[in-house]
Amino acid sequence: MESGKGTLRLSLSYEGMTTTFEGTPEEVLRSVISFMEKNVTAFSIAKRLVANVDLQELTSSLSEFIGFNNNEGFFFKQKFYSLPVNEQISIFFAKRYLEHYLGRAPSNTSSFKEVVSSLSLKKGTASSALNDLLRKGLVRRHEKGDYSVTLNGLLSITSKYGGRGGERLQT
Repeated sequence: MESGKGTLRLSLSYEGMTTTFEGTPEEVLRSVISFMEKNVTAFSIAKRLVANVDLQELTSSLSEFIGFNNNEGFFFKQKFYSLPVNEQISIFFAKRYLEHYLGRAPSNTSSFKEVVSSLSLKKGTASSALNDLLRKGLVRRHEKGDYSVTLNGLLSITSKYGGRGGERLQT
């Protein structure tokens, strides 16, 4: 591992494949994680298992803000709209995560445009809040410009709201 002038350079070898990552420490870390997810099957499987272990706790944590019925699927309860914008966006992505996990959405990602329209936010407000969530590692930006909640984002939600409602999403 070499570093100089704020740039980190890391070489990684795995099963005869060698690759080098270079950039800021954050960029290198994201690149290494992406490499691991794509090339090390056990890492990818373990990551998915960890992220899905507390699904019941997540739904319980969100029950104060998200409801469910068979016709509409997941929906935001009135109390959701009184939350600060950062928290609304975090919960929006957690909802998308649940929808995808339960087969009600084709992906766990959403575009910036979808966030703005779904939450009726001004673009500047949404952009500022989304950048704050990205900086904190609670949301991840994908190559195509879509966003999704991170494991840290899900853990943050369950930590913050886990002790409140304690009920399951009502159908």
